[in-house]
Amino acid sequence: MKRTIFAVVIVCLYVLLPLSVMGEDGVVTPATIDSLLTAYGQAKRDAKVTIGRQIITSCMMDDQLIRLDREINRDTPADTLHFLVWLAAERFYYNNSYFKESLALIDKALPLADGNSPEYHATLLCDRGYCLFKTGRNTEATESELTAEQFSKQHGLMQPLARSYNYLAIINLSLGLIDEAKHFVEKAIETDRLTGSAQNTHNYLGIACEVYNVAKEPDKAIDYGHRAVEAARSIGYAAGVVNHLSQLSYAYNRKGDFEQALAISREAVRTVEQMDVVDRNLLAISLEYEAYHLIDMKRNSEAVPVLRRAIALQEALGNYRSVCYDYFSLGDALEPDNPHEATRAMRRYATMLDSLHHAEMHEALSNANASLHNDELQEANAESRRRMQLIAIGSAVGILLLLSIIAVLTYINRLRRHTQEATRRLQVDRESFFTNVTHEFRTPLTVILGLTERLRAAEADDHKKASLDAIERNGQSLLQLVNQLLDISKVSALNSQQAWQEGDVATYIEMIVDRFRPMAEMRGVQLHYYRPSGQMVTYFVADSMQKMVGNLLSNALKYTPQDGEVTVKVGATDDAMRVSVADTGVGIRPEDISHVFEPFFQGANQTYTGTGVGLTLVSQLAKALGGQVEVSSTPNVQTVFTITLPIKETLSGDDRLVASEGPLDAQIPLPPTSLSFDKQPETPSGDNADEETRTTILVVEDNPDVACYIGTVLRDSYDVIYASDGRQGLEVARLKMPDLIVTDIMMPDVDGLQLCQQIRSDELTNHIPIIILTARATDTDRLTGISAGADAYLLKPFLAEELLLRVAKLLEQRHLLQQKFMRSEQMQEAEVPDTSVAAERSVYEQRVKMANEQFLSKLDNIIFRLMPQGNCDATTVAQEMAVSRQQLGRKLKAVTDSTPTDYILSRRLEEAKRLLLEQPPLTLLDIAIRCGFADHSHLTHTFRRKFGISPTQYVRSVRG
Repeated sequence: MKRTIFAVVIVCLYVLLPLSVMGEDGVVTPATIDSLLTAYGQAKRDAKVTIGRQIITSCMMDDQLIRLDREINRDTPADTLHFLVWLAAERFYYNNSYFKESLALIDKALPLADGNSPEYHATLLCDRGYCLFKTGRNTEATESELTAEQFSKQHGLMQPLARSYNYLAIINLSLGLIDEAKHFVEKAIETDRLTGSAQNTHNYLGIACEVYNVAKEPDKAIDYGHRAVEAARSIGYAAGVVNHLSQLSYAYNRKGDFEQALAISREAVRTVEQMDVVDRNLLAISLEYEAYHLIDMKRNSEAVPVLRRAIALQEALGNYRSVCYDYFSLGDALEPDNPHEATRAMRRYATMLDSLHHAEMHEALSNANASLHNDELQEANAESRRRMQLIAIGSAVGILLLLSIIAVLTYINRLRRHTQEATRRLQVDRESFFTNVTHEFRTPLTVILGLTERLRAAEADDHKKASLDAIERNGQSLLQLVNQLLDISKVSALNSQQAWQEGDVATYIEMIVDRFRPMAEMRGVQLHYYRPSGQMVTYFVADSMQKMVGNLLSNALKYTPQDGEVTVKVGATDDAMRVSVADTGVGIRPEDISHVFEPFFQGANQTYTGTGVGLTLVSQLAKALGGQVEVSSTPNVQTVFTITLPIKETLSGDDRLVASEGPLDAQIPLPPTSLSFDKQPETPSGDNADEETRTTILVVEDNPDVACYIGTVLRDSYDVIYASDGRQGLEVARLKMPDLIVTDIMMPDVDGLQLCQQIRSDELTNHIPIIILTARATDTDRLTGISAGADAYLLKPFLAEELLLRVAKLLEQRHLLQQKFMRSEQMQEAEVPDTSVAAERSVYEQRVKMANEQFLSKLDNIIFRLMPQGNCDATTVAQEMAVSRQQLGRKLKAVTDSTPTDYILSRRLEEAKRLLLEQPPLTLLDIAIRCGFADHSHLTHTFRRKFGISPTQYVRSVRG
């Protein structure tokens, strides 16, 4: 709500700023003009002239746009007299925002405009368009302004022409037609320049600033805002200066330059305060802008006193609606630091909103009763319509009040859950980020390390071997870092997943230290280990202990120079054990001590570049085990890290005890050297082109040599990915959505037949063609394979040409099925012509046809269910389908050759076409909402872009 006020108030400020019309005896009010017009209508000829003069004098004395310099007397023709009186009264009502009254007088004056000044005629046309716009009749308003444009051009009237362009810009802006709004406001500015008058220049520049704000072009908005301010200053229009400063501050806010926005809004405040007579309304609005900017800058505590000052001014002015909304903003500002006061402000907002609605209802009822009294002589059916109108007003206000109360209660409830939800969301986002990033790192690392090992094994040149060793060492280091990142993301869940075991923890730590002795010797550092005599038998988590001590030892050795010392000590008290790692390295600056356990922190005196995650992992692991890590350091003398952990002599019910598998030293991982290529599925050696545009074949084979040969046959024409058994094959198929699968039958864990059955039973993968390559040669085996879901059955040894032919034909069939879906979603086209594999093709097509129809039927049901909710996007649909967005995209690409976004849009538009032809007809807004569009303009734009015609034209074309 704050943003709505912030965005639209500017136009209302300087375009519709009322002109106070002062007479000699005081302010002329609309009631005064109403009485004069009534008397004018009832008066005779001479009295009409006298009253007419009084109306013209009262209404036109401060009009800044036109001058009625024609004298009226008893010889003035009646039509001319009426025209001039109604024109003057219309200008008064227009300047004071009484648009309905102004519009009634325009409609009376326009038929009499011929024979009078063309300037007056053009002014009425411009005023009429804006009054229609303000009363919600946008189409008529546009027509009127276009008429004013043509009339002004014909008579060479530049000022009315500029006004018509300006109002056309405002109307198009309100309709969301940004390009049209920019076109007209630019024309207004250019036309105004040709007039040579600076009186209205600031208005047109201000509208341009607002248009480019909405168009999200803040740089242009800022330029026009500065020009508007200067134009208002040049004519000494202080109120205009303040209005445009507020508008300019909003432009800087939209750009993200909150400091400049704040400075300009404060300049607006100072400008008002320096006026001879301070305009309290302008001051209050300027203070509101200052507060909005402070809130956006998270300087809520500064915004609070500014808002309280604005509230005091608005209360003194009696602008209770502004006071109401200011309390809403005050609640927003108080929320982070003072939730209790924020709740009180929101309750005040709700109370005032309730009062305002009751006041509006009372005013509406009073006006209706007055109208009923004045029109009691009208026909009975008119009285009935008025009563119905009262009922409608009361119902609308009641509904609005109820919705407002619900909104406030919801907001208050959200305040109570704000801190807890924000913490939970931060934790989920953090874990998701680390998991996704580490996974993306591991995939290329697998390729790098695997291929490096194979190349090194086949390489005889010692120099090349050394280079390969370097690649492998750095790859292993990067893999360790990735593992640490993943450990950090998982450590928060350790309490429920700890694998405790009983043993001599001092001996286990000694074995960890021994693993680092070769590294210490290589660096010329003395590594010492001290432990108590006897055993230290307790329960501990071996993996966490290895990671904590290993990280501290690795850092100590890295930062200790040659001939330095690293000392590891283990000790115990009655209830705790301590492990300290001390080194004589460069040390840590005092100002950095408090930050060393923060993620990614790097000290200023670091000799080596690191990542800053190791110590974070150590700290989090210690906390997860109920302990802590402390550090002390004297730069260039000694640094000591001390881990303190509670001694566990028994396990609680929530702890998980694991049996020790072999000696403890066997559980300490060796420093990584390389990954075994044989334990990793091969990956394609092609480039990094977009996966969704390539033909990918999954080879499921437990024999790496056979898998390599199959890949050699296929990789010249296709991208090949691998899996070593059926279980992994199913996982890869769901993740990668290959275009075709080649599988063996005899494999461990899940064999090829089970893989076929699972592929066919999974709606995400059931469209994928499968070729079985096997040594089983009997007819029974062949029939079993086809029954399990295979589309082709080849025997080992196989001909490479036959495999390529089978692959090509199955892919061709799938492409033909895609074309059928594009032509007919019911897939009722003619069958594919027979070839040498016609029988298999018929079985394949019928099976895939049925599976695809089921999948699309389920997808369509979800899309139609989500449409009216307004959240029918690819991500939400994928969640409803229980698949990832990437999986849904690959499945739809395979079935319909279209993306999820395009498919969902086509479903929405087809539903819109159906609803357009329903009887009784629905409004475009109803259809837009039912089909998930923001509004009817969005529906119309999308419909025209898709089908080349608007929804209205479509209905006409169908119904004739």
